[in-house]
Amino acid sequence: MITEFLTRLRFLIFPKKRSELDDELRFHLDQSVAAKVAAGLSAFDARRQALIEFGGVQMTREHCDRQRPGWWAGIISRDVRFAPRGILAHRWFSVAIVVTLALGIGLNTMVFTLVNAVLLKPVPVPNGDRLVSVMGRNLSRDDRSRRRHGTPYAEI
Repeated sequence: MITEFLTRLRFLIFPKKRSELDDELRFHLDQSVAAKVAAGLSAFDARRQALIEFGGVQMTREHCDRQRPGWWAGIISRDVRFAPRGILAHRWFSVAIVVTLALGIGLNTMVFTLVNAVLLKPVPVPNGDRLVSVMGRNLSRDDRSRRRHGTPYAEI
């Protein structure tokens, strides 16, 4: 664990150059080809078999790049450089996205403001937490309109 930490720290401070990584990958591929030729395969078949076992040079290169600490910083910087080109190339699409985001954020803010004012904040009167609603039904009378609208204050 300490060895891995020190190796990652070394690669963070002194990252391998692209040419060094290519040389190392080529070395391993050549070693595998030489071992297969020594086992009796033709040079073409040995190289083909070594590439199949290796899993592709480009994929291995990307895997090695992802093992480096801070590999994501290169991806983010590439994306930040590419974003203005994409925005300028597709101006109307970019405008539509910005307008859609602005409307979405604005509507979301409006709904939250209304819910906050109506449901979440206390009533702006003195002792608002002591307010109650008094409702009642007169079971002796069959007055449907009063049941729907509550009992008038005079009858309380």
